[in-house]
Amino acid sequence: MRTVVARAVLVMSAFGALGAGVIGTAPPACACSCAVPDADDEYGRFQLIFTGTEIAREEPVPGLSSDTPITVTFRVERVYKGSATSVQSVITASQEASCGLARSARPQLLFARELSDGRFQVGLCDVLSAAEVPTRWGPGRAPVVSTPSAAPAPTPSDGASPAPVAGSDTAPDTDSVAAPASGSGAPAAAMLITLGAGIAAAGLSWRRRRAVR
Repeated sequence: MRTVVARAVLVMSAFGALGAGVIGTAPPACACSCAVPDADDEYGRFQLIFTGTEIAREEPVPGLSSDTPITVTFRVERVYKGSATSVQSVITASQEASCGLARSARPQLLFARELSDGRFQVGLCDVLSAAEVPTRWGPGRAPVVSTPSAAPAPTPSDGASPAPVAGSDTAPDTDSVAAPASGSGAPAAAMLITLGAGIAAAGLSWRRRRAVR
């Protein structure tokens, strides 16, 4: 009897281990699911629609939540709604499990919603192939050319005034020109004044004497 019970326990343990192994190796379910978007339906829901190719992606910080936003940058080809620059950045969740944009090297049609801070957000469910642009939308328009920000003017580190730019109308600051130190040229100036006064007096005396003769 004890032998039968022991065998039954072993069989049950084996089935339990097998079940645990099957459950433990099952692939994790994706939390994000969505239907394929219809381009015409999406047109009215989003503020920016363009085709472009991903050229850069911010790497997520390990340990953060899968819905932590990251920045993805696209080279824009055509714009069908709103205004996009030739290099346009959007934000998305860092992981596909939270409906973040999947990596792709192919041109895509992206539907972006504008947030209150002026940034644009695109999700996993807001993308189609660039080949799926409806013909009735027309050819679209070219994006606004991105211009790099101007570098700030260098600030002098020694306290000196910056040199005026060639061709500018800005006059140099005369207040910053150092005045000669007081006392350094005073004796020489006094001597010159005294000498000049002596010469003038001598000349005047000579003229008077000549007039008397």
